[in-house]
Amino acid sequence: ILAQVHPQLICCRCFGRCVVMAPTKRSQSDVSLSAKRSKSEPMLEGVNSAIEMSKSLPAEAKTMLVKLSPASFTTPVDQRHELQTAVVGMVGDVVDEVKKYLSDELTLKTAAIADVERDRAVLFSAVADAEVRKTEIESTQETCKVTLADITKTFCSKRAECESSKKQQQLDDERHASSVMCADFFAALMESSLKPIVEGELEQSDAEGHFKMLLPSTESLNLDSSLASALSLSCLKKLCDRSSFDSIVVQELARSFQAKLLTLQSVVAEGVPGVQARSSAVQAKERDSDEWREKQTLAAADFLAAQKVLQDACAQLCTAQSNLATFDATHAAAKDAISRNQCELESFLAWNVECYNMLKDRAPTPDVAAQLCEAEEPLVKSHANDEIQEPTCESAVQPESGAQVLGVEGGLATVLTT
Repeated sequence: ILAQVHPQLICCRCFGRCVVMAPTKRSQSDVSLSAKRSKSEPMLEGVNSAIEMSKSLPAEAKTMLVKLSPASFTTPVDQRHELQTAVVGMVGDVVDEVKKYLSDELTLKTAAIADVERDRAVLFSAVADAEVRKTEIESTQETCKVTLADITKTFCSKRAECESSKKQQQLDDERHASSVMCADFFAALMESSLKPIVEGELEQSDAEGHFKMLLPSTESLNLDSSLASALSLSCLKKLCDRSSFDSIVVQELARSFQAKLLTLQSVVAEGVPGVQARSSAVQAKERDSDEWREKQTLAAADFLAAQKVLQDACAQLCTAQSNLATFDATHAAAKDAISRNQCELESFLAWNVECYNMLKDRAPTPDVAAQLCEAEEPLVKSHANDEIQEPTCESAVQPESGAQVLGVEGGLATVLTT
C-alpha cells in the first residue's frame, strides 16, 4: 500500500519513471523540487493542508501524498499519466473524507446542543421553583416570627399579672392573718386578764399583774381621758371595795374591750371570702400564664422549624443556581466549539475544497509551467552521474521494471517496489 513505498523511491514530475537514488541526493532533490512547485502554485498549500487534516491516513501516507501532489496537480489534465490521476483522485477522496468528518462533527454537536437546551430548561425551571419555594417559606417564617413575638408579649403580660396578683395576695393574706391573730389575742386577753378584774375577786398583787397585761391594749380602745386615768385605781380594787365611779370605770373598760373584739372579729369574718377569692384569682392567672407559656413554646418550635426549612430551601436554591451556572459554562463552551467547528468547515470549504477543485481540472499558466520546468532541470543534471535519464515535461513514460503502478482501488494508488 501507499504507506509502504520504499523511502528511496522518488517520482519525477511526470511520474513516467521510478528511480532509485542515494538517500541523501534524493532527499535534497525531493525537498527542493516540492518546495519550488508549492511556491509556484500557492493553492497547493490548501491541498496539502487538507491532506494533513485527514483522520484515516497514516503519517507516512500523508507525507507521500504531499510529495506527490505538486507534480500531479500542476500537470495539465490531458497530460497526467495514471499515477498522477490516481494521486488527484486520492486527494479528492481525502478532501471528501475531511469534509464529511467536519460536517458530521458539526451535525453531532448541533444535535447534542439541542438536547442540552432542553436540559437547561429543566435546570432553569428548578431554579425558578426553588426561588418560589424559598419566597413562600420566607413568608411562612416571617408569619411564625410575628406570631411568636405576639404570643411572647402576651405571655410576659400574663406572667406579670400573675406575679402581681401573688404579691397582692400575700399582702392581703398577711393583713387577714394579722387581724385573726389580733382578734384571738383580744379574746384570750379578755378571758385571762379582763374577766378576773371585772369579777373583782383578786388580791391586789394579782390584780396588778392582770392590769399590766391589759394596759398595752387599752391604748387602742380610745378611752376617755378621765376613765383612762382612773383605770389603775379602779381595776386594782376588789368588787366589794369599788365605788360607783370605780364600777363605771371597770364596766366601761370591759365594754371597750368587747367592742374592740367584735370589730376585730368582724374584720376577720369579712376577710375570709377575700382570702378565697384572692386564691382563686391567683390560680386562674397561673393557669392563664401557663397556657400562654405553652403557646409560646409551640410558637417557638414552629419558628425554629420554619428556620430549618428556610435553610434547606436556601441550600436547594444555591445548588440549583450552581448547577445552572455550571451548565451555562459548559453550554457556552459547547456553543463556542460549534462556532469553531462551523468556522473550520466554512474555511475548509472556502479554501481547501476550492483549491482542490481549481487545481484538479485546471492546467497551469505558461509562467507556472516554465517555472516548474526550470525547477526540474537541476534535478536532471544532478542525476546524470548516476546514468539516470529524466523524461521531458511533455512525455509520459511507463515505469521501469524496478517499480510498478498497480492501479487505483477505492481511490488509493498502490505503489510497490520489486
